[in-house]
Amino acid sequence: MSDDEPIPARPRWTSTGEAFARAPSVSVSASIDPDASATAGRVVLGVAPAAASTSAEPTSETVIVPDPAGPAEQLAHALADAWARGDRPRADELLADRPDLRDRPEVVARLIREEVAQRRALGLAVETAEFLARFPGWDRRLIALLDDGYPDHPAALGGEATPGSGETIGEFVVIGTLGRGARGSVVLATQPSLANRPVVLKATPREGWEHLSLARLQHPHIVPLLGVQEPAGSDLRLMVMPYHGGASLSRVLDLLADVPVASRRGRDLLDALGRADPAPPIDPVRADGPARRFLARASYAKAVGWIGACLADALDEAHRRGLLHLDLKPSNVLLAADGRPMLLDFHLARGPIPAGAVGLGRVGGTPSYMAPEQRAALDAARSGLPTPRDVDARADLFGLGALLHEALGGPVPLDAGPSRRRSYPGVEPGLAAIVSRCLADDPEARYPDAGHLAADLRRQLADLPLLGASHRNPLEHLRQWSRRRPTALARLA
Repeated sequence: MSDDEPIPARPRWTSTGEAFARAPSVSVSASIDPDASATAGRVVLGVAPAAASTSAEPTSETVIVPDPAGPAEQLAHALADAWARGDRPRADELLADRPDLRDRPEVVARLIREEVAQRRALGLAVETAEFLARFPGWDRRLIALLDDGYPDHPAALGGEATPGSGETIGEFVVIGTLGRGARGSVVLATQPSLANRPVVLKATPREGWEHLSLARLQHPHIVPLLGVQEPAGSDLRLMVMPYHGGASLSRVLDLLADVPVASRRGRDLLDALGRADPAPPIDPVRADGPARRFLARASYAKAVGWIGACLADALDEAHRRGLLHLDLKPSNVLLAADGRPMLLDFHLARGPIPAGAVGLGRVGGTPSYMAPEQRAALDAARSGLPTPRDVDARADLFGLGALLHEALGGPVPLDAGPSRRRSYPGVEPGLAAIVSRCLADDPEARYPDAGHLAADLRRQLADLPLLGASHRNPLEHLRQWSRRRPTALARLA
């Protein structure tokens, strides 16, 4: 690599006692969610600021499709049908006949939303005081539900208001809020029972299963789960994660937007990282480790390629555990204070989806980064149709390809067309060929798995011939050969 710092070795283990982690980005993504929308098949657009940054990162679309088999959706349809016939039953009247559902906040919220939607469609008044009288104990949650417009607003799902600095949540003492999103909040806190260690708390509604996905994963490039708590008297689940400092890759790329890709260096990523988090509330360990040393001396293209290899390793671990991430994008990647890229936000993670599957329950992704087969599965589920083709690990490779494409200066959303042979200013054709293969519309044309992708990215970093992607550029072949054999040309001369 000539004057570049040697590529950091692939770690074989991770220690949760290392530098603690900055909050994951609280971003919202496309999902098929039971009891989520006010009207079956409705597309709800929402935005959520990315966490761990003083200025908001680019927001992402939210597509929420209800599960028609869920009890909340069944009751909501019954209420809507009754209003269409001219009857006007109230949400609390329907719940009176279903005492088993009265204590389920997501069901209550769904019915309130449906009644509010029916009233507004007929031009009838929606009086907050009336709803508060009919639903005692909901106060802040009900006001958020009526006024905010988020169908998945944490308050609407039974969550409490985010505590302020110095307040407690469970056994933790809050230092400050790092981010909020439609699915919950992220705060920085200390844990007095364990030497006041700093931790990140992701507060989400209890019906999710992100904690079960993360609990299966231990990898140096995945933000780990330290534990889960469900405070008494609250509808929240607290996911406890380490604090690593840094900022999301989305925020870092946003800060580099004014620097042409061809003019960037790896050290620009570190400079942007420092600007993204200039005064963290708690200083994480910022050791001058191998990742920062590598980024400080690498070209920008090699830095992006190395980030891609690390994330491909993380995906390989998840895929071996039977999990697809399904929401790869820059805002779901943490660039830690020590320079390591770390994958986060597994709230959409699930197993592969076979062709012909129906009743998927929950599936989704962010439209701009979705593989074609993943989007087709989402559209089929929205229409109640079978999944047209397999959605497997290769869908995540498309998402990672879209992430690398954006980091190298490519436009997102991707331009349409069957061929995505890419080229980027200042980027070697080999790396462009790797990204192009990831972005193939046909899953069969992509890398077979994340391990093969990671191997080719590292071969590109080491100036070795690629095994899974081809390009016809004799000048790059010559440059790579001469880097591997720096004295060969002199001997020939």
